[in-house]
Amino acid sequence: MVEILDIHKLRDEVGEKTVAVEAFEGNNLVLVDEGHRGTSGAETGAWMQKRNQLCENGFSFEYSATFGQAIKASGSPTLEQTYAKCILFDYSYKYFYADGYGKDYRILNLENDSDGAVRHRYLTACLLTFYQQLKLYLDKPKGFRPFLIERPLWVFVGGSVNAVRSEKGRKVSDVVDILLFLATFVRERNKSVEIIEQLLRGKSGLLDRENRDIFAGAFTYLNTLGLTTDEIFDDILRVLFNAPRTAKLHVEHLKGTDGEVALRLGDNEPFGVINVGDASALCKLCEERNELVVTEKAFSGSLFRSLNDESSSVNILIGSKKFTEGWSSWRVSTMGLMNIGRNEGPQIIQLFGRGVRLKGKDFSLKRSRALTDGVVPASRRETKRPSDCWAKALIKKVTASFSKTTKQQEQPPDQAVSVPPEGVTLPSFIQELETLYVFGIRADYMRQFKEYLEDEGLPANEDRLEFVLPVIKNLGSKKLKIVRLKEGVDFKKDGQKPALDGKPPEFLTKHPIVLDWYPKLQAMDSGAGRTSAQVAERDRCYFKESHLAFLDLDAIYFELQQFKNERGWYNLTIPRDSVVSLLKQNDWYTLYIPKEEMEFRSFQQVLRWQEIATALLKKYLDRYYRFKKQEFEAIHLEYRDLSEDNPNFVSEYRLLIEQSRADILQKLNEIKELIERGSLKEAEFSRLAFQRGSFQTIAFARHLYQPLIYVGNSLIEVKPVVLENEGERDFVLDLQQFCESSEGKDFLKGKELYLLRNLGPGRGIGFFEAGRFYPDFILWLLVQDKQYVSFIDPKGLRNLEGPEDPKIRFHQTIKDLEQQLGDPEVVLNSFILSSTPWSQVRWWREGKDAFEARNVLFQREDRATYIKKLLEKMLAG
Repeated sequence: MVEILDIHKLRDEVGEKTVAVEAFEGNNLVLVDEGHRGTSGAETGAWMQKRNQLCENGFSFEYSATFGQAIKASGSPTLEQTYAKCILFDYSYKYFYADGYGKDYRILNLENDSDGAVRHRYLTACLLTFYQQLKLYLDKPKGFRPFLIERPLWVFVGGSVNAVRSEKGRKVSDVVDILLFLATFVRERNKSVEIIEQLLRGKSGLLDRENRDIFAGAFTYLNTLGLTTDEIFDDILRVLFNAPRTAKLHVEHLKGTDGEVALRLGDNEPFGVINVGDASALCKLCEERNELVVTEKAFSGSLFRSLNDESSSVNILIGSKKFTEGWSSWRVSTMGLMNIGRNEGPQIIQLFGRGVRLKGKDFSLKRSRALTDGVVPASRRETKRPSDCWAKALIKKVTASFSKTTKQQEQPPDQAVSVPPEGVTLPSFIQELETLYVFGIRADYMRQFKEYLEDEGLPANEDRLEFVLPVIKNLGSKKLKIVRLKEGVDFKKDGQKPALDGKPPEFLTKHPIVLDWYPKLQAMDSGAGRTSAQVAERDRCYFKESHLAFLDLDAIYFELQQFKNERGWYNLTIPRDSVVSLLKQNDWYTLYIPKEEMEFRSFQQVLRWQEIATALLKKYLDRYYRFKKQEFEAIHLEYRDLSEDNPNFVSEYRLLIEQSRADILQKLNEIKELIERGSLKEAEFSRLAFQRGSFQTIAFARHLYQPLIYVGNSLIEVKPVVLENEGERDFVLDLQQFCESSEGKDFLKGKELYLLRNLGPGRGIGFFEAGRFYPDFILWLLVQDKQYVSFIDPKGLRNLEGPEDPKIRFHQTIKDLEQQLGDPEVVLNSFILSSTPWSQVRWWREGKDAFEARNVLFQREDRATYIKKLLEKMLAG
């Protein structure tokens, strides 16, 4: 039998709503959630006595995210020892965060709020921070949808709801203070607009201990919108307060709910809800303030319980510590804490834990930055924590306790964390929505937060040091050729205005668009695999007149117009007739879909056809526009000598490093000192290059600037990011190893080799004919007067379209460009280095030799040979 009950209902004697301990037999298995709450009375507390009585001949399993803090606060060595020797599974926040789970965080606190103007400006910064998150979410829903980002919620917690202190003879409530700020922000428009302008300019006047403006650079996204501060204020009213114009703040007691108060401007939809124990007492305090309009309303629902519904209009949740435990929401993105004392520290850490929760892509629970991390062998991790270790330990303990045996054979622990998905494209500013902002006012918990993070081995904000590391450029007088668009050439301004005419160009009929509408499933089989090794035959289908008759062509047309506007293609014309004409033709696309899906069975099928037709036309529009742009720019390309002012060159690195990483700081200081003295030689670089955890410097003398830095851990940040993933890092290391080997030295006799990291859009060299392709590296091989220039991109293959993907086909396209530029002394090549194992791409129905013929080499399984093969293919040109 299983009994579930609250701890407070467990008593010594049976009552109307209580259960006596003796009602349970002695042979019990007790599972306790939020177990830290039972430690407040140490080993002699009422709960501990009842727990010991329940488990005298059984077992207790207790769960909590803050056991460590609670045991420390109890001050009981006996209790500490009791729990320390019974830990089955330790996955505290240190491990959770280091493995990439949950949000980043930024914690601020205004210790002295005696200056009302400073406090108002600080709270306005809190409001603007939340507005930026909300605005970003509403502006780019499609981009964030794959990462399961929830609509942001601002949670404000006060030390108390009703009056607990007096200031100047007046009763003061933390929650009322919050309401007065919101009312003042809305009412005093000119003042609010002025503060917003200061914040956006990074001139808030709110400084840290090193006299740096805390909010400088904090509102990057808002500054890209091109809105005036008046327009931003009006937009705040619309998206945050659900109001078209300013109005008085209404505090509405919702009769019939469990202590809920709605907040609204005028008669608009509620933008906030207060969840308190005594709503009537709070409303009486609000009645004393002229700035607030207090009303009441009969209400049968619950704004608080519907917070997680998509239809909820609530953007702000206000209360005391009532919902720090036993409440869950993925929406929390900004937290305001007022008058939270040190004693409330563990409770606020509980609320902090709720705020950093993140669904992540494919419900991975991970930050998007962590999705680019590679496999980390267990041997390199601090503690082995296989996902099933706690379950195995629990089973072992329980079965031993009840004198039962099991013949289950334990499997060896996992040796690595899982490989992240490939081809993940991170939306701009996604980190803003994957960061929990905590704003405190007179919050003494701040020191406890700092201690908590330090105990967990995580960086507190102020513990990061900024380190500037210069680089050495070694281009010298070398005349290395690069391909560049001529100065002043602009397709949108100078090119012929492209217009869809309903007739696909030969380029698109020769290389049709591929859309695969088959569902992708993962399968695992125990023992012999049940899945056939043979590749399934997929149906190819096309739209017919019978399909088009059901489509809403106007809706498709307007969605294509929106798609065009989002990409800024203002020089492109899309006649409505061209949409119909294209869908009537089938020579420009291949649609893989089960044929039954294209048979009319219900009107649900029509919605599917509408979605497919739109997806195909968007792909066509993207390919067509890029084709027209490339067609125009192709005649304006030229060879140019690489110079040190090329945007691909990095002049310095800016690193944020935790103070405790003394080993890294020491190495970087040694490198910096030698660079500044101008005495850094290749041998010294080799001595100083090092790897610790996931931080690595690479001293490759043939790269055109040194060092290269790879950071695979969010505890260290580096700007600009140069080596973004393990595939890029491994290519540099493999090339370096080959060049330093005896085989490599023999190969390079009479030749010169140079490498440069290509930094991507805005700085690097890209090729629109290959699908806005920005290869990661440019490699030069100089033989006498001839230059072999190759563009190299380490990447995964699973998400490419197949052997005819533009990025793979670029190995042929680049030869057309070489012929067009007409310099016999320059040979161009393109290579893809696959980080996807060959065994996982055989479904392309191409042999490995066929891929190598397309200059696709496999980086992992051919690690010992692929560099030499690449260089030989360059010379074979």
